[in-house]
Amino acid sequence: MSQVRGRFLVREEAAFAVRRGPPLTFVSRVLTTSGDRWERAAAVLALVAWAQDTGDLLTDPDSAIRACAALAPLPAEDPRPTAVLLEALSDPHTADHWCDAEPLPQFDGWFRFALLRALLARTTTLEEVLDAALALMPMANDFTVERDCGPLLLRAFPDGNAGEAALTDAPRRLVSAIAAKDNCRGSIGSKITWLRSAGLPTDRASFRVLLANPGRAAGV
Repeated sequence: MSQVRGRFLVREEAAFAVRRGPPLTFVSRVLTTSGDRWERAAAVLALVAWAQDTGDLLTDPDSAIRACAALAPLPAEDPRPTAVLLEALSDPHTADHWCDAEPLPQFDGWFRFALLRALLARTTTLEEVLDAALALMPMANDFTVERDCGPLLLRAFPDGNAGEAALTDAPRRLVSAIAAKDNCRGSIGSKITWLRSAGLPTDRASFRVLLANPGRAAGV
C-alpha cells in the first residue's frame, strides 16, 4: 500500500469512527503492520480520542508513538505516562518535528503543547514538571503564552500569591527563565493577564528586583 493511500485510509477510518464508533481492528492492523510514523501516530491518537487503553504502546520503540500513547487518560497510579511525557519534553523541538511531512489531523498547534497539557493533567506540583518547563522556555514567545508560560505560571502560583511570599527554588527558576525571554516581554496576547493572575510584576524592572531578592516578597 502506498504511503498516500495508507494515510487516506487512516483519515477515512477516523471520520467513520466519529459517526459509527472506533474501527479498532483497522487501527490495530495499522499499528502492527505499518512502518510509517505518521500512520501509526494518527492511529494511536485515534485510540486516545476513543478513550482506549494505550498502555502497551508506552514501550514502543518509536519515541513519537510512546508520546502519543502517553496522551491518553491512563490510570493516575501508573508512572509510565508521566515519564514518557517528561522524556519527550526534554527535547520539545524534536517532538514538534516528529511528523513534519504532514500535520497530524488530531492536533491543533505544535506537538509540545499537547504534551505539556497532558503532563500538567498528570501532575500536581511545579517541581514535577520543572525540567520540562525549563526546556520549553527557549521556544516560548508572546504568541504561545496561552499554551506554555501561562499554564506553567498557574502551576507555580495557583493562588495568585507570588507577591506575598518569598520565591522558593522551583518558582524562582521558572520566573527567571521567563524573565530572560525578550520575546515574552511584549504586550501581545494575554501575557500580562497571566502575570497578574500569578501575582507577579508586569514590568522588567520589577522582575529584576524580585529575582535579585528571591528571599523577599515581591510586593506587587
